[in-house]
Amino acid sequence: MAITCRGCRREFETRGGLTTHKRACTAKLTEATATSLAKRRRDHEAQQIAKVRRQEELEAASRAHDEIRDNEAFDLGDADNLRSPSPPVYRLSGLPNRRRRLPKRFRDDLPPTPIVVPPSALDDVSVAVDHDPEPNEIDSDQPIIITTARDHFGIYREYNGSIPSFNPDNLTSVAHVSDAPTFAKSHDSIEARPWWSGFGKSTQSNPTQFFAPFLNATTFRLMRWFYGGSSMKSLAELDRLVEEVILADDFDKAHLTNFRAVKEVNRLDSYHGDPQDIRSSFSAGDGWMETSVKIRLPADGVKHDSESMAPEFEVPGLFYRRPLEVIKAAFRETAAERFHLTPFKMFYQPSDDKPAERVYGEIYNSPVMLKEHERIRSQPREGGCTLETVVAAVMLWSDSTHLASFGTASLWPIYLYLGNQSKYLRGKPTAFAAHHLAYIPKLSDTLQDFYQACFNKPATSEILTFCRHELMHAIWLLLMDDEFMHAYEFGIVIEFLDGVSRRVFPRFFTYSADYPEKTLLASIKFLAQCPCPRCLMPKTKIGGIGTKADRRWRENEIREDGNGVWSIINRVRKWLYVEGTNIASVYVKRMLTPQSLVPTLNAFSTRLSRFGFNFYSMFVPDLLHEFELGVFKAVFIHLLRVLYAHGNDTIQSLNRRYWRVPTFGRGTIRKFSNNASGMKKLAAHDFEDLLQCAIPVFEDLLPATINVLVLDLLFELATWQGLAKLRIHTDSTLSFLDTSTTRIGKVLRRFVSETEKEYDTYDLPSEEAARGRRKSRKAAQGQPNSNIREKSAVGSSKRHRHFNFQTYKLHALGDYVNTIRRFGTTDNYSTMLGELEHRRVKRFYPRVSKSQFT
Repeated sequence: MAITCRGCRREFETRGGLTTHKRACTAKLTEATATSLAKRRRDHEAQQIAKVRRQEELEAASRAHDEIRDNEAFDLGDADNLRSPSPPVYRLSGLPNRRRRLPKRFRDDLPPTPIVVPPSALDDVSVAVDHDPEPNEIDSDQPIIITTARDHFGIYREYNGSIPSFNPDNLTSVAHVSDAPTFAKSHDSIEARPWWSGFGKSTQSNPTQFFAPFLNATTFRLMRWFYGGSSMKSLAELDRLVEEVILADDFDKAHLTNFRAVKEVNRLDSYHGDPQDIRSSFSAGDGWMETSVKIRLPADGVKHDSESMAPEFEVPGLFYRRPLEVIKAAFRETAAERFHLTPFKMFYQPSDDKPAERVYGEIYNSPVMLKEHERIRSQPREGGCTLETVVAAVMLWSDSTHLASFGTASLWPIYLYLGNQSKYLRGKPTAFAAHHLAYIPKLSDTLQDFYQACFNKPATSEILTFCRHELMHAIWLLLMDDEFMHAYEFGIVIEFLDGVSRRVFPRFFTYSADYPEKTLLASIKFLAQCPCPRCLMPKTKIGGIGTKADRRWRENEIREDGNGVWSIINRVRKWLYVEGTNIASVYVKRMLTPQSLVPTLNAFSTRLSRFGFNFYSMFVPDLLHEFELGVFKAVFIHLLRVLYAHGNDTIQSLNRRYWRVPTFGRGTIRKFSNNASGMKKLAAHDFEDLLQCAIPVFEDLLPATINVLVLDLLFELATWQGLAKLRIHTDSTLSFLDTSTTRIGKVLRRFVSETEKEYDTYDLPSEEAARGRRKSRKAAQGQPNSNIREKSAVGSSKRHRHFNFQTYKLHALGDYVNTIRRFGTTDNYSTMLGELEHRRVKRFYPRVSKSQFT
């Protein structure tokens, strides 16, 4: 049977022949082109009609707005008092003056305050039932959904069952959620929160004794000047000393007789205030406590009757505050008037004919917050309590930081934030939203002496790593004491500033830290077979980032805290303490390696597993350490290797192009150094600037085939970072982010494959020098002969380097979409907040004796 071509009417006997003919059929191609042009013409006409319609609607809305404004501005009933309009002002040319307006793209259109439905307005309440119920048919157990009206952005809220007792957004202005030199400063209670508020309770103190614990106002003002502001002498600090201290109305030079700074500092340290006064600047129950932590030591070949019989090593110097007292103080502060106590869903619906999309932004409107709030409301109350329930969304940060440019002085703090507070307030350092919870001590050098005295041999590196894990979780067991666990289960009644008592339930939501600290907190081995603290993906499969298999693995192989993990850890601990098995033995590795576990009982598992809490879900991804200082830094280094392998003057051209990039904004794009390829002392924002300016800099430095791959890769990295840093997400933008992750995986694998065919990449000069120093240092430790050190340093050769796909930081790119869907956008839990708080504690170090840092 013959088959006819619809374009040229030519007949063919087989379908394959027809298919081959269609590829070159002129009539068919002409018809397809005409159809495509007609479709484009119709689409263009539809767009023009829609554009005209939108313009007419905007003009109508503008006219209606002007009429309303004119009606409000003038009272037509009082026509006698109306003044005639002022005569128009003319220019020199004779034409009237026109009001100049900024282009629309430069105008800041701020969102209005959301309208909350009052309790009496139940006409718009929707009940989740399958049919239209009768008035007496509605079941009280069914959820009642209360929605607010859409604002002009199409945003509205949805409350489940009840509306909040107050709306903190009504108290918030643009000055509270943003900071710029052109904005007016706010002088309300949130800006009045003192600098010491993170270290203890700081609410409204007695106005007659505002200078407590100091003896007089002059000493108080002088000490406040000393601890506030910059640690360096400057003209601005001198002006501040004169204006805030010397020119103060209550300044009296007689108060400074026999003044000694050390005595006043000791007075501040030893002051506890009235424990019964919840509005005191300091409280004994909210004060800092110093204690020590004990950990038990195992040893190879040393057996004990039980783990409790093993030697205990005492680690001194733990300074901490009770978490429950910190939470109480936070909800009693004036800043709590802007805490969101009732979670809600947020939706975006631009018009009635379009479906609503879920909006993700804050912790207090995240799905995990809503789920926990509903779970607490549904559980039985202690003693039939009828108070309003509030979830205290605890967000934790911890990281070690150096206190000085030279030496070993460091600090290891734990910061506590509350997700009930808006991220725009938490992110402002001047809001002092961080609550300092503890300062973790480090293992001292006396551990080796103690271990030698107990077991007649030094502790190995595996034992020292095990002790670090034990120390971290011993501290968290201490912090989550019995009082905290009782409040976790039954809640605690707190009287808020509005005089209403509510039952508050503390809940852990996120824990932000860099990767080494995540391994300590998650009780997993550093860079082991399964490096992720959230799933069990082997590092050999990380290179498949963005594929369907990668997504299935993340969904099906998540880490779960349960009997399986507990039985493995308890069995290994019995081997270590009771049977004296070597911690590095093949038997121990065989038990722990499949899940990359360590033989440490996790404190969060010990305390919270009975409530169904999976502590692995706390460890959220981090853009600062895992993308800017992780994935992009690794890609940038490999690009430099490719440029070195290509030769010519490509590295010099790269440095010259970066140096010529102009600055942009107030610190948005800063001036690059003359040697961008050297990457000396670069912070995360420097790598972000390198990425944002990379496409024109790298363009045409390499041959055409490789150049296309490099530009595609840089474009996808910049696109992904821009999407991941959005402060508000919808379902659509999360779909874009998910697609961008897939494209990054494809482009990165292709880029690495093609460059390895064209170039042999080796160590950068800086990498080669660092490797030589490490080799010399190891040789010096094992071989004291200086000649051996010189030979090992000089004889080092370049090492062939490939791009490393087997890193946790690359694997973490695939977890951002699910994390945003659960906890909100990444600026909620970025470690940047902790890094900003580090600046504050570092400013105090030059002002103290430097003898008892932790």
